[in-house]
Amino acid sequence: MPDFVVEKDKKGFLWGMLAGMAAGAALGVLFAPDEGENTRRKLKEKSKELKKEAEEALGELSDTIEPWVEETQENIEEAVEPVQKRAKQVVESTKKRFFKNVKK
Repeated sequence: MPDFVVEKDKKGFLWGMLAGMAAGAALGVLFAPDEGENTRRKLKEKSKELKKEAEEALGELSDTIEPWVEETQENIEEAVEPVQKRAKQVVESTKKRFFKNVKK
């Protein structure tokens, strides 16, 4: 299986895990018997924790994907270079033939 497919699967799992954690935390706090002020404080704390966890997960995901993106860019550049060179050759050849025929 190509590396990028595996990484894509990790990304989906990671986002699913974060969404599940957020939903579980919110429901747990909302249904726990406590005063409104305490519940709001707990929700605020949990949201900060989840935000921090999401930022860390995003950083890890970025670290995982970045090398693949760089490698892909390099591969594209390597593939494009010979095509550009050949296109220039064709243009020059066409110019020469055109001007050769115009002079006659």
